[in-house]
Amino acid sequence: MMNLRNLFSTLLLTSAMLLMGQQTYYGTTASGGSFDLGTIYSIDDNGNHVVGHEMVRLEGSLPKSDLEQAPNGKFYGVTQFGGEFGQGVLFEYDPVTDTYTVRYSFNGASDGGQPVRGVTRARNGRLYGLCSTGGANNAGTLFEFIIGTGAYSVRVDFGGNGPGTIGGRPIAKLEPNSTASIL
Repeated sequence: MMNLRNLFSTLLLTSAMLLMGQQTYYGTTASGGSFDLGTIYSIDDNGNHVVGHEMVRLEGSLPKSDLEQAPNGKFYGVTQFGGEFGQGVLFEYDPVTDTYTVRYSFNGASDGGQPVRGVTRARNGRLYGLCSTGGANNAGTLFEFIIGTGAYSVRVDFGGNGPGTIGGRPIAKLEPNSTASIL
């Protein structure tokens, strides 16, 4: 059963792989690794694969998201759970040094929790993402993260029902408009 589940996870999440250069692809799985909490992996054009990082609950778990590569060569992503407060983390992965670093741990309250669909790098170089819970209305947040300083801020609190409200519980990845602007 475990092998079938890992095979299914690998096949399903291979679509979330990210091209780096011309020969190596990076991605995440929501299961697998020593603790069955997910992995960051690479696969080359010949099908050789390497597990770069195995998720551990306090460092974030269940990375159900795309990876975003920044100009510094590092990948950024989110986990839905784990971290200091159990509400997910924003992480950095350096494929050159094989180093995984938690850059932010979501508290599930004012700053949001359970981030979804990864982060998007805007033209200004900042990362933007969505949390499906928490925030002022407990209906999710849109957040901004500055790579160089580690500064995190909530830009939008989702919430409200009815005409004219933004709604809540965002689920889709942010996409920049034609000028690569998020906000």
